[in-house]
Amino acid sequence: MLRRVFYKWALTHYILYRLEELTLLAYAGEEPLPALGRALPPLLAHPSPGVRYYALWLSLLLQGTQGEASPELLQTLWEHNPNSRLLAYDLPLLVRLCKGHPSLQTLVARRLRAAKAQPPSQALPQALLLLAEGLYRFPKPEARPFLEESLPTLEAERAEEALMARGHLCALEGAPLPAPYRQMAQALHPEARSLFLQAELPSISLTTPYLQALGKAHLQGYPALRPRSLELLTLLLAHPEGIEGEKLAQELYPTPNPQALRSELCRLRQQGIEIQSRSYRLLSPIEADFLQLQEALEQNQLYQALTLYQGPLLPKSQAPGIELLRHRIEEQLKEAALQQPDLELLYRLAQQIPDDLTLWEALLERLSPQDPRHPAVRAWVRRLSAQYC
Repeated sequence: MLRRVFYKWALTHYILYRLEELTLLAYAGEEPLPALGRALPPLLAHPSPGVRYYALWLSLLLQGTQGEASPELLQTLWEHNPNSRLLAYDLPLLVRLCKGHPSLQTLVARRLRAAKAQPPSQALPQALLLLAEGLYRFPKPEARPFLEESLPTLEAERAEEALMARGHLCALEGAPLPAPYRQMAQALHPEARSLFLQAELPSISLTTPYLQALGKAHLQGYPALRPRSLELLTLLLAHPEGIEGEKLAQELYPTPNPQALRSELCRLRQQGIEIQSRSYRLLSPIEADFLQLQEALEQNQLYQALTLYQGPLLPKSQAPGIELLRHRIEEQLKEAALQQPDLELLYRLAQQIPDDLTLWEALLERLSPQDPRHPAVRAWVRRLSAQYC
């Protein structure tokens, strides 16, 4: 009997971890949003109230990122809330989803009044309630104090909601987003950005071309580039001080090919990308996720670094310079995660670099045997150990 109860408890917690993973993918992952939505229906009928509620909440989030928000789903969400004291955690996102939907705004206003009538005593839910009030009033001038008051706690504990508050404050002031928030916004799905930013205002539009090189490669703001052009652009960004032609050819081709390098440079210039010659240096302003990741590591912002890390740098590339840079980034991430006591950081990175035995062994050593992830992590260590031995 006791074994059955423990198995049920462990399975429920595993499903909750899966829902957390789906939420991260909805915010900043590569998987298409409709594919995430197809994973939810079985969980909406789960016997655990907590699982059902989380699956409902994520369904509403996915609807919102696709420009829809169902009044029926919102009503069902509140009816299934397993703990009304946790309402403050949901309100900021729900207020944002309901903009432009009068029937939904009526429901949200009622819940907001109910939450304010019994304000939470702890700092984080109180900050989330203030954020919800500010978002509900936005863009009225009286929204500002609520957004400002929520920021200190959110910046310390909830990065996404801090981005939401800062984005709307910048919109009120007609000011650009500060660099750390801009980097965080650029790591999000384009569909998810509208949930956190007032995208209609040009003051916080993301106009600088942005190279996504971690995982699926793409240069925003330009036509699709050839894989070799993406490799060359990545290497130029990695050498902002400039790099000599011979060295660049060695980093780009397994067998250096100066003529092919000149042709590839010409292709980039034809796309309107300015490149200085002798030594080669990128002149066009372009931001890149791998550079933002390295900056986040230097500032010890590991959660932001892991959000930016969507996979290996140009994973199909065999260019010597790219392979070296890819290895360096993974080693920097591993070293940072292994030096931190935060178990969740290590767990997230092990999932993102699934074939690294060192990460899984460190995770197994730190996990409590009672943790529901322990059996799966132990099995993963055994599989990798057998593979490498």
